[in-house]
Amino acid sequence: MTGIAAAIYESEVEEAPCQHAAEYLEFCRRQMAGADALSGTHPFTHERSVKAYRLNKFLHSLIYPEQRARFRADEEATFAAAG
Repeated sequence: MTGIAAAIYESEVEEAPCQHAAEYLEFCRRQMAGADALSGTHPFTHERSVKAYRLNKFLHSLIYPEQRARFRADEEATFAAAG
């Protein structure tokens, strides 16, 4: 048996730490500052998300048995069909 649980964390802070989008973006930049300089790290940025979208979509399609069967039968044709 595998245990499954859900956790919901709610902030005790009454007001949001950032009131405007510009403040929030600056907050994000400060949090990510220097992360790309760490060896072996690849921060998941919007650019990385866009770049990997087709690959992620293809991999997610493998949850369907018929897509997995197509892939097992002919990998190259499945890759070509996915672009």
